[in-house]
Amino acid sequence: MSSLQTFLAPPLSISFSSSNSKPRYSPLESLETCSSMAQLKQNHAHLTKLGLSSDNDAMGRLIKFCALSNDGDLDYALHLFDTLPHPDAFIYNTLIRGYLLRKQAADCIVLYLRMLQDSVLPNKFTFPCLIRACSVDVAVEEGAQIHAHVFKFGFTNDGFCLNNLIHMYVNFKSLENARKVFDKMPRRDVVSWTTLISGYAQLGLVDAAFEVFEWMPERNSVSWNAMIAAYVQSNRFHEAFALFNRMRAENLALDKFVAASMLSACTGLGALEQGEWIHIYIRNKGIELDPKLATTIIDMYCKCGCLEKAYETFKGLTYKSISSWNCMIGGFAMHGKGEAAISIFKDMEKQGIVPDNITFINILSACSHSGLVEEGRYYFQYMTRVHGIEPMMEHYGCMVDLLGRAGLLDEAKKLIDQMPMTPDVGVLGALFGACRIHGNIELGEQVGKRVIELEPNNSGRYVLLANLYVKAGRYEDMANVRRMMNVRGVKKVPGFSVIELEGEVNEFIAGGRDHPESKEIYAKLDEMLDRIRAIGYVPCGAEGVVEELDEEEEKENPLNYHSEKLAIAFGLLKTKAGDTFRITKNLRVCRDCHHASKLISKKAYETFKGLTYKSISSWNCMIGGFAMHGKGEAAISIFKDMEKQGIVPDNITFINILSACSHSGLVEEGRYYFQYMTRVHGIEPMMEHYGCMVDLLGRAGLLDEAKKLIDQMPMTPDVGVLGALFGACRIHGNIELGEQVGKRVIELEPNNSGRYVLLANLYVKAGRYEDMANVRRMMNVRGVKKVPGFSVIELEGEVNEFIAGGRDHPESKEIYAKLDEMLDRIRAIGYVPCGAEGVVEELDEEEEKENPLNYHSEKLAIAFGLLKTKAGDTFRITKNLRVCRDCHHASKLISKVFDREIVVRDRNRFHHFKDGECSCKDYW
Repeated sequence: MSSLQTFLAPPLSISFSSSNSKPRYSPLESLETCSSMAQLKQNHAHLTKLGLSSDNDAMGRLIKFCALSNDGDLDYALHLFDTLPHPDAFIYNTLIRGYLLRKQAADCIVLYLRMLQDSVLPNKFTFPCLIRACSVDVAVEEGAQIHAHVFKFGFTNDGFCLNNLIHMYVNFKSLENARKVFDKMPRRDVVSWTTLISGYAQLGLVDAAFEVFEWMPERNSVSWNAMIAAYVQSNRFHEAFALFNRMRAENLALDKFVAASMLSACTGLGALEQGEWIHIYIRNKGIELDPKLATTIIDMYCKCGCLEKAYETFKGLTYKSISSWNCMIGGFAMHGKGEAAISIFKDMEKQGIVPDNITFINILSACSHSGLVEEGRYYFQYMTRVHGIEPMMEHYGCMVDLLGRAGLLDEAKKLIDQMPMTPDVGVLGALFGACRIHGNIELGEQVGKRVIELEPNNSGRYVLLANLYVKAGRYEDMANVRRMMNVRGVKKVPGFSVIELEGEVNEFIAGGRDHPESKEIYAKLDEMLDRIRAIGYVPCGAEGVVEELDEEEEKENPLNYHSEKLAIAFGLLKTKAGDTFRITKNLRVCRDCHHASKLISKKAYETFKGLTYKSISSWNCMIGGFAMHGKGEAAISIFKDMEKQGIVPDNITFINILSACSHSGLVEEGRYYFQYMTRVHGIEPMMEHYGCMVDLLGRAGLLDEAKKLIDQMPMTPDVGVLGALFGACRIHGNIELGEQVGKRVIELEPNNSGRYVLLANLYVKAGRYEDMANVRRMMNVRGVKKVPGFSVIELEGEVNEFIAGGRDHPESKEIYAKLDEMLDRIRAIGYVPCGAEGVVEELDEEEEKENPLNYHSEKLAIAFGLLKTKAGDTFRITKNLRVCRDCHHASKLISKVFDREIVVRDRNRFHHFKDGECSCKDYW
């Protein structure tokens, strides 16, 4: 039986002394003005001379100052206590409070036991302190026993005691016991209700908290804030706003606590306008701007994308706490403004503010997000050397992230190995992400598996590992990751994006159509995608055979319907050129949306040139853009500039460089860079590099060299590599090799109609019509359908879509008349349809209805473009399939005869037709 249980055991036969037996003396009045221990000791000496050293009233006042005052001395209080023959309840309670103030919870209980042993009766002031002591120390057993003493000594109707019991059980995460106390209370006040609401909220039971809130007979700002804070802490920001609006409708004023909660809700939703309104309200109503509230305002502006107002608020603070400095440094870090963050840090030190561990987390994060490797190394040493702050897990995480982003994977790995503690999932996750970016498959796989062990329910970790396998061409391993997710019941986090315009918060999920302006948004989205395709946009997931996993739900595919693209489309609908709008997303922005957003905001090269800090990703993106447009020399020039600036290329850089060589017929340059990547940068060729080289050699007709390269590959060639050779065999008429490779490709991709089409056309070239017919039959038996072809042209803000032979356009009659004129005029300068050379028409990738060739969808789109433009104009067309040989040939002639520049974006690349030539130089 514990000590407390001993005092619970009946019968409790204790005779209690009376506490106020001594008369009051006027010298006691001087104790009220006591302000220091020196003065107190003088008073003590004076009282001793007066014979009051055993007087509970006199000594109680001295003990109160010693135990509870900021200038007091608890040890001296205990010394005074030990001199008293019969200390009373007031003195015991005072010392228990003194221990509690110093968080010496165990000493509170020990003193209480002594109180009982001395036969001093506890009163209603004793138990609240004891209950809070148990709560602070999470002393569950002692807490239950103190609860029993509350009943034993008859305080079952004392609201103060009972409210503290509710709080204690909430702290113990024992809501069942908290609810029992609450339900048995004869009278509940606002504190009772609010404490229970907060308890449910802390354990994530927000709906239960709201149920209690709705039962409340009356509410004050504390209870409103408790419920609003519950929603905010659970990331249920919309419900927080709804409750806030309800509170305002009841004419309740905001206090600083409600304001802080709502500012956090604004931060979560990216609701800048509403956050500004609250900030103005705080200022206009004269609400005290304490350090916590000031920091919350700065944080809101930073995270809502308005760094200027954050800095303006920060500069206007009369008193800048360490939290506000840290928040401002963190804001600059978040926006990739590393130099500004360092400048703020230097100002902070000049003003005599001593940085703490959070300051250095933010500084290192700023260096990481801005690529400031040397500065990061410096401050990592500086924090210990100058300020004596030993690196914590978060500091190591920032450094690993910094080194990893810069491609210094060996240094990052070495730093982890030298850590004085076991690296957590944050540190390992930073290295894992860097391995994926820089293509270090071996290390990435090792780290990725460890990260998944540590966080088996985090879908993002599986996604990253799967994408690592995709990069390495290890599709079976990727499939195993998907299966592992399914077996473990791991669901990807649903993605959503939020945009606030005109004070209204609009939320979008991928592919969602429940917005009242959904029709207009999707129309704007289509226009937006068409326009960025015209300047180089290719969905990032379209590069490989297997689509990379994305962190959002499956329904977010295709990439076009990601939630942030819908939010951007809505923003474009509601704003004008030159305006700024801000979007908040709950997940990391995917590569494709990041790439698309840059193009939407400005033309690609202008955006690139204007960047203060050019990351490896931005260099790669620009090189890839030139590659896609057939500008191989420009891509190589950008690559050389990149190396001059000390940026270390990665595996993606060389995929783009080799692709540029392939699309521009730069065979020697391609051979050179294929060797250079390993010889100079130590990057071993991956599947994609081999694919680019096979494509380059194949387009140039060097089929034997391409075949030899495949045979020498250290891994089994995937369908992308073989497909490149297959296409080259068809172009250059190598029937024997083409048939062999084509059959293998169809085995690997039995549902890809394009592979059958290519093999059938190979047979047509060889005059093997029976074999071509067999391919058609195989498609029919297997139920393989050809992808319907269509072409899109946007003119005067209107998007027009054409299918082969289609006549449902309102200007169909005029379009077909222009088509006939167009064909007559190019025939006059030598046009002969490419399919007319043989007896049997070649299969085309589009539907049968696209035949004859004259009515292919891109020809109809071009005819429409000629109708709507004048000589010297440019128009752009997007096609979902590869442009066929005949349309490519015809487009060159049309550009010359009609004096137009025609830009066609097909499935593979861009074609700029001008003056009878194509930018691809017939390499496509």
